[in-house]
Amino acid sequence: MKLWSNPGETVFSPFAGIGSEGYVALTFNRRFVGTELKRAYYERAKLNLETAIRDRQAAGSQGDLFGGFARTTFQVNGAGTDE
Repeated sequence: MKLWSNPGETVFSPFAGIGSEGYVALTFNRRFVGTELKRAYYERAKLNLETAIRDRQAAGSQGDLFGGFARTTFQVNGAGTDE
């Protein structure tokens, strides 16, 4: 991630899974946008991203992770099944 993005840029993952890429993005001072169809993966990603935010706050990092957007806004569109 450090090779193809810079701090403050937005990283997009169309298949977010459990949020590993998002966790790393937030850890390296990037913004993150991800999509996931499976509800179970979405729920785990949400927990992982919230953990990344807490870890970063505990470390005393400065700056807004989401560039002015709500810090912990998550949304599921559609039915979101585990099929």
